[in-house]
Amino acid sequence: MVVEFGMMGKWFPSGHKIICVGWSEKLQSAQVFEINLVGTNRKQLTNLDNTRYLSGPVVSPDGKYTAFANIDDQSTTELFLLNYESGVVHK
Repeated sequence: MVVEFGMMGKWFPSGHKIICVGWSEKLQSAQVFEINLVGTNRKQLTNLDNTRYLSGPVVSPDGKYTAFANIDDQSTTELFLLNYESGVVHK
C-alpha cells in the first residue's frame, strides 16, 4: 500500500507523485494530500473546514491545478479548484 490512510489516489501527470484524499488529525477532517511514489513525504495541500466527504481529486494535465468535490451534511456537492503555485483553493 503506497497511500496509507488515503483514498481515491490519482497520479500527477509527471508520474512522480500521487494526489489523494486523506484524514488530517490536526483538523479532524478530510483534506487533499500529495505523496511520493514510495508513500513518504505526505504533504497536506488543503486546510478546509467542513470537508468530511471530499472526493475525486484530479490533477490538470499541466500539473498546475487539482479539482475535487465535497459533499456536505445536506448532500450538497461543492466543487473546488486548488492552484498549486499560490496554494489558493477556489469554490
